[in-house]
Amino acid sequence: MEKLRSSEQIKPIKKLYIAQRGEIALRTARACLKKGIPAVVPYTFSDANTLATEIAEFHTKDGWELSALGGTSADENYMNHQALLDEIRLHECDAVFLGYGFLSEDAGFVKQCEKTGITVLAPPSSVMETTGNKIKAREIAKHIRIGRISTIPVLEGTGNLENFEHAYKAAGELGYPVMLKDPDAGGGKGNREVRDEKELEKAYKELKDAPGNKELFMERKIENAVHVEVQIVADKYGNVVSLSERDCTLQIKDQKLIEESPSPHISDHQRRVFETAAINFAKDKQVNYQGVGTWEFIVDLDRKGREGDPAWYFMEVNPRIQVEHPVTEEQTGIDIVDLMIDIAEGKALPFTQKDIKPTGHTIEARVYAKNPDRDFKDDDGLVSVLRYPQVEGVRIEPALKEGDELSYEFDRTLFKAIAHGETRELAREKLIKVLSGSEIIGVSNNLHFLTELLNTEEFRNGKGTTTFAQDWWKGRMKEKVLSIAEFINGGIFIEYSASKEYDPRLLPQTSTVVRRDNGSRVSYQDRVERSRERGEISTAKYGIQEREGVKWVLYLLDGPFGPQEGNVLVDAFKLGNDENLDVVTVVKGPGVDNWANTLGLKEMTRSVAAAKKRYPIKSHINVYHGGVYGGVPASFSGGADWQIIVDSEDTRLGFSGPYLLARNAGVTIPEGSDAAKTYALLAEHDERFQTLHSATKHYQDRNVDFIVGSLEEASSKVAHLVHTLAHKESITESSRVFEPKEQIAPKESSSEATRLDRPGFFPVWFSPVSKIRERMIKRTNSRVKSKDPFSNFERWKLIHDLNRPTAADLLDTRMGLFDDTVLLSGPAFHFEGEDEHYPSIIAAVTRIEDVRMLVVAQQTGRVKDEVTSKMVKKYNAQKPEDWEFVNRMISGIGLKNRLPILTLTDTEGADPSPEAESRGQSTKIQNTISTRYQYPYTSLAFLLGLEGSGGGEAFFSVADGAAMAENGLAFVADPRTKSWIQGGKWFIDDKTEEFEEFINGEETARAEVMQAMRLIDYIIKEGPEGAHRSPKLFAKNIREWLLAALKKDIPLSLKDREDQRWARIEAPSDLFSTPY
Repeated sequence: MEKLRSSEQIKPIKKLYIAQRGEIALRTARACLKKGIPAVVPYTFSDANTLATEIAEFHTKDGWELSALGGTSADENYMNHQALLDEIRLHECDAVFLGYGFLSEDAGFVKQCEKTGITVLAPPSSVMETTGNKIKAREIAKHIRIGRISTIPVLEGTGNLENFEHAYKAAGELGYPVMLKDPDAGGGKGNREVRDEKELEKAYKELKDAPGNKELFMERKIENAVHVEVQIVADKYGNVVSLSERDCTLQIKDQKLIEESPSPHISDHQRRVFETAAINFAKDKQVNYQGVGTWEFIVDLDRKGREGDPAWYFMEVNPRIQVEHPVTEEQTGIDIVDLMIDIAEGKALPFTQKDIKPTGHTIEARVYAKNPDRDFKDDDGLVSVLRYPQVEGVRIEPALKEGDELSYEFDRTLFKAIAHGETRELAREKLIKVLSGSEIIGVSNNLHFLTELLNTEEFRNGKGTTTFAQDWWKGRMKEKVLSIAEFINGGIFIEYSASKEYDPRLLPQTSTVVRRDNGSRVSYQDRVERSRERGEISTAKYGIQEREGVKWVLYLLDGPFGPQEGNVLVDAFKLGNDENLDVVTVVKGPGVDNWANTLGLKEMTRSVAAAKKRYPIKSHINVYHGGVYGGVPASFSGGADWQIIVDSEDTRLGFSGPYLLARNAGVTIPEGSDAAKTYALLAEHDERFQTLHSATKHYQDRNVDFIVGSLEEASSKVAHLVHTLAHKESITESSRVFEPKEQIAPKESSSEATRLDRPGFFPVWFSPVSKIRERMIKRTNSRVKSKDPFSNFERWKLIHDLNRPTAADLLDTRMGLFDDTVLLSGPAFHFEGEDEHYPSIIAAVTRIEDVRMLVVAQQTGRVKDEVTSKMVKKYNAQKPEDWEFVNRMISGIGLKNRLPILTLTDTEGADPSPEAESRGQSTKIQNTISTRYQYPYTSLAFLLGLEGSGGGEAFFSVADGAAMAENGLAFVADPRTKSWIQGGKWFIDDKTEEFEEFINGEETARAEVMQAMRLIDYIIKEGPEGAHRSPKLFAKNIREWLLAALKKDIPLSLKDREDQRWARIEAPSDLFSTPY
């Protein structure tokens, strides 16, 4: 290839500011090294130790620098115009690289740079304004010729929709389904598929409420589509060249997953047409494109176009480099990032269209920290292991390295794998070899999903469409939920035979039932006999499952619960009792066997008696999946010590099934409708049925304790808990078996939920402190002034600081308080279409050195303030269901496993509403106090933040040992409530001088006074500036107290325990005088 031609307009870049992070920042840094251009690499708290920043640190002697950005979100750092411009000037950079995402399509920022003489490695702002706006680009495309008489076809759609009425009318004219789009949003973020009026209203509101441009437009939705894009490069002298096309058809939720070139879906003729359309568009005098860009087209496989090809349409222009640019680089041998630098410096393209000769086939796969089993929800946390094999012909583009912290703030890319081969099949095989041989520990990821997708017949034959991946995986997830093999999950299951078989022929009276299909009566005995002949003796089985070196009794129910299923269940609990094993019941079914009539009902009582009294076991863990109704949740499964539910469309949990609900609601259900269709019809009748019986609804109501995405995940969760509880029998520590250690704070939710409770600077608590981070800490260390001791008002502010560790944070093993943690309930979720849900009480089984203990904790949330849009701390009052959960955890997991318990207190108080009282709030708080008082094993309490009213008392006072954070506060009621009760003054604002004066007068709230009154034994030091500044030191101090308290406590009889606790409760008795 010829060398770059010189030009009088060449302006070499002296120092480049890389306004990016992740793999594209690394890619650009390497390009700068190759060209000898010093660069400045920005970073934030959460991405301070990246591969790109390491390059900058290593080459500081060559003029490289680091740029510290503040803020806790992309809007405050990588997308903050003024902050970036200030940093570019501060570091005396003459050019900036925008890449993709963040400000890459922000014409306003580019214009600001142009005004100040900063060269931008992107198209000029005028070009970006014209091509980046989808509405404007569509209008230009309509006039671009691609032949003597043909112009670029544009998909049926609209211009800017002025209001909802306009959108409503347009949807009616186009015909549902349609796509509602934000013309300025990239990466599919501004796209909404709309299938009816209700969805249109919701999508319109979502996009209008989103920040940025408020224009919207609409297009016809192509159901059976292929997505192809053309890579264009253009210099400042009118030279425009196509680097051929890429196929981006395989995607989920508008997120590209697999990209390849050449496209297996289009003909060579269509490929040439697409390239011509893109080149002519870029050369048009209205556009005069400069830089790197991508022209995107969509192919309608259900419509015929010219030359026998399917119909095709222009979609949009992306005036930037694309994530998938390595595919084109491998095909053409052209370094696109290197070329971007040359174009920005004023150099002409070093090649013509004739020089572009793609060879072989390239396929790229994006490896994300997204959980395919949880509807591809994002995950984040410490990536403790990240390894991939070296395979000839496969290029790896890493976004981070092993040991890095993947932040919740940014993109979840782990790495991209780009495989090149002589043929498509060779490239596919190489890519599968890399993906299947890669190892990722610490975050959920899509490795197994990608491997399965590449092995599908549709991908092999190049027959996938834009909806294929979503539809295929939805089917796979349904198979996973319904397949019990998923729960075995690599373990060993030894099935046992039932001790006896139910024989209805021995009944004294012949029973008949009505057949549903024709109304005739059939003998119950004959029905059972026919089932026996088919080998269908029971819908249940049991045995011992072994996994990761531990065992438990496994009972599987996959159908109606009748006499024989009851026999199997009793056998399972007896086996658990005999072998001293936990019993895990995994259930799915319509409830009690109606054919068995009252004999089926009797099994409810028999199962409860067996589980609760007849055969005591270590612990009973229950897993719901699929539809579960009637007598099953109302008997043995509902009484389990720990409840897990698989969150899927098929999982529904209720007393009455959907058909009976429809009958009672007067909803007509067409013949042959399945459960999903019935629920959908119920929801149309009454929106309250929308979430009825769903996993998320039951989690919100505390009917279940934990949500998982699949039976595989449930199995792993059970194995971790059993391993932790069975420490005396197991060979290794569970923390060594279950890598990574459970990272509680960063975890994502179920397929319908999003975690919102992580603090802004959470990663800095766990990552090694580098020179970069030390500088950042110094820059932000002035937020809270150090003062010893703090006043009550200052302590109040510290307690409400967003970054102060919550109970969930302390349970995270990376904090250093516990050596292993098995979370028994999720800290916080945001359910789709609803307000944030923060369970005010969570629980976990933990290990500290060789001691296992049950931790029950009051959890605060972190929410987005509606006014400021910033994250703030939120207290959530405990409700009656929360106190039931506490009692169940202590009386079940705790008592049965003889665990010491630790309660972490941090609450403003229990729910004061009349509704809570009507559900027995007072009685349930009393039961909690009683349960703790009568607990026969060690009970410790720690006041983490606030102790308020009876909600705090129930958690904190009844203990064998108690400690308090030095900046904690204890009140009989929330100070605002107390002020109102005492003086009729309600403080709306807790930042006023009046509130400061009031709270500073509450001397007995302080830890020092609490210790003097002998209400606590120990004060946990937080560090000079508070626990949010020294979280690991804080956790270390708690750990030291906890270990000392555990070692100090000795085994006692229940009576002695109660006497000891009574003495502690009576300790402040010398504060009272005896009346004469």
